Amino acid sequence: MGAGGRGRAWERRWRSFPRLLVVPVGTAAAGVRGTVADLRLAAEENPVAAEMLAYVPAGAARIEDLVQRGPSGPVWHSLGTQGGRACRRGGL
Repeated sequence: MGAGGRGRAWERRWRSFPRLLVVPVGTAAAGVRGTVADLRLAAEENPVAAEMLAYVPAGAARIEDLVQRGPSGPVWHSLGTQGGRACRRGGL
């Protein structure tokens, strides 16, 4: 337990990040929206994936953005079919 009984630092941070992470490598900054749109479309076409994304926060971030800005930066794009729950940071 952390100071003041607030739990461990990693447990407090864990809630801020998507539970399902997709990290495209080699995707140009200009192409990330297209990549995310393709991932969303693929999920919509698969009923099991669509159902999972209704309950499991999912997000995508380019590896280059993660290295440059860090995982707490505004780098995450929601993969939920409704632009749904991914995490509280970035574009989500």
